[in-house]
Amino acid sequence: MREPRDIAPLFPDFYHGVLFAVGKEPSPQNLLALIEYIGQMLTLNAVVWFQQTGETQAHERFMERFGGGGGDEQKLEMIPDDMIDFLWSWRPSTHQALRDWIPELEQMLTGPDSMLWKFGDELPFGIWHMED
Repeated sequence: MREPRDIAPLFPDFYHGVLFAVGKEPSPQNLLALIEYIGQMLTLNAVVWFQQTGETQAHERFMERFGGGGGDEQKLEMIPDDMIDFLWSWRPSTHQALRDWIPELEQMLTGPDSMLWKFGDELPFGIWHMED
C-alpha cells in the first residue's frame, strides 16, 4: 500500500505566493512561465533520482509523459503536480526528498538570487534556458 501524498498541491496557492513574493501579478502569462520553469527544475531532480537508482524504465515513462511539457491532454498548470504524483507513486524514498524540496524550491524562486527578479512585470517563457 502506497502512502498518500501529503504535499499540498502547487496549483494555485504555491504559484500565487511565489509571484506575490517577487512582485509579479498572477497573470496567465506569469503563471504559465513560472509553471514551465518549475517543471524544468522538477524534471532535473527527477532525472538525478532515476540515475541514482538505475531505474531507466521509470525515467523513460517520466520523459514519455512529461517531456516537452506534457501531453496534449494535460492541463499545463497541473504538470508539476502531476510530476510530483508520478514521483510519489514511483518510489517511497522520494517522499521525504519531495517534502524537503518544495520549501527549498520556494526559497530558490523568491530569494535574492532568483531569476524571477531579473524580469519586469511579465515573466517570459524559457527562463530555464536563460540561466548560465
